[in-house]
Amino acid sequence: MPKINVWQNGQIVEMDEEEVFPGGRPAPVDMPTPPKRYSKRKLFAELTNDEFAMFEAAEAQQDRRKARAFREATELNEADPDFPEFEGALKALYGEDRATEILFASLLS
Repeated sequence: MPKINVWQNGQIVEMDEEEVFPGGRPAPVDMPTPPKRYSKRKLFAELTNDEFAMFEAAEAQQDRRKARAFREATELNEADPDFPEFEGALKALYGEDRATEILFASLLS
């Protein structure tokens, strides 16, 4: 019978697996994939001067509240409700392949 180390009363105790899991081991839990995060510093470093000028022109047309929130953020998170809009804007500005390159280069996790 396999033994398992468990924490009990402030110390590690070796116990039989059946004592720890009388009905058998629980099924593994699928963990959700965490959302990707992107560094804005890396994102801007990846842009050429011409691409950055295009970005600034597009940003000037953006809703002021969203533009300010974007400017003040240090990173972007794909779980953010505004991220699909940002990703779509990158694709519209630079094309799908180049937008993918830019995001990949700025990936944190």
